[in-house]
Amino acid sequence: MEFLDEESKNELNNRIMNSARKYRKNRIRSKAILYSSVASFIVFGFSLWFYSIEKQENNAVIKNTANDHSGVNTSSEIKLILSNNEEVEVKSENASIVYSNNGQTLKINNSYKNLQLSDNEGAVGYNTVLVPYGRTAQLTMVDRSKVWLNAGTKFTYPTRFINNRREVFLEGEAIFEVSHQKESPFYVVGNHNHIIKVLGTTFNVSSYPDDNYINTALVNGSVEISYGENPKTQKIIPGTLAVYKKEQNTIVTEQADLKPHMSWRDGLLMFKKNDLKYIMKRISRHYNTPIHMEAYQNNNLTYSGTLDIKKDLVEVMDVLKEIANFDYKITNNKIEILTKKNSQ
Repeated sequence: MEFLDEESKNELNNRIMNSARKYRKNRIRSKAILYSSVASFIVFGFSLWFYSIEKQENNAVIKNTANDHSGVNTSSEIKLILSNNEEVEVKSENASIVYSNNGQTLKINNSYKNLQLSDNEGAVGYNTVLVPYGRTAQLTMVDRSKVWLNAGTKFTYPTRFINNRREVFLEGEAIFEVSHQKESPFYVVGNHNHIIKVLGTTFNVSSYPDDNYINTALVNGSVEISYGENPKTQKIIPGTLAVYKKEQNTIVTEQADLKPHMSWRDGLLMFKKNDLKYIMKRISRHYNTPIHMEAYQNNNLTYSGTLDIKKDLVEVMDVLKEIANFDYKITNNKIEILTKKNSQ
């Protein structure tokens, strides 16, 4: 498979990094509630449930859980960086970016923008969407493939697809609905030489730099994952979760409930037997709020439930602290999780 050469990748990466401003969003905007179909008690007028399961192993005290969000767009708005280096801010709660079939017109929410395409048929420019923590965006590309971009995501794609190849670059998390084009495979390229080949399907990819894994959750269709220095390939079928372990350079697959991997597109965060460290990391990304857990010690439980991102973060934390039996304090828009004083 032919991809960008190393010089082009470095140039592209430098352009993206130079365009991302280094300042942090200072207020909590997104909102959430916790609920489930099985009610155990009522909080904020919604039924909810959480159950805990003792882990077999004894985990150490959680360290450095906070997401410092370095290397991504840390401004308050979504940015679209066009191939001519023009920056367009997308100021909407429900950001939508849609290209016309010929790629000459761009619809950003309810506004239209005409694009100047190169007269050179062989020239391909690259556009980039930078989604800050606390925001999500939806993109419809020229080939009519749809992409939902999660918080803290950098997504780069060509101004047009040529040579029967559709190739995009992802850092972060995205759900893809790829239009079927038999003669033009779709490739999602990530770090660690992780490449997903698609013909037409729906799937989620989670590839954050600060995670030690890359998850691929396949809803329908078929994908082939290539990974490693000396590329190995792994094909997966619908209903499969493929977990690439970065340090071990291996992929583990299993048939799994994929709803927790797809639900964020609909404004929900679903958890299934996840520890508090994982839950807080997801919350940190979605609310653009660092969460520290150095002072928390009860790490031997897992939890299941659903978060609906419509209520204030403080309300969510107040619910979770009763469920998971912790205290917390907020200082300078940072949250510190503390072991509850009456905990055993």
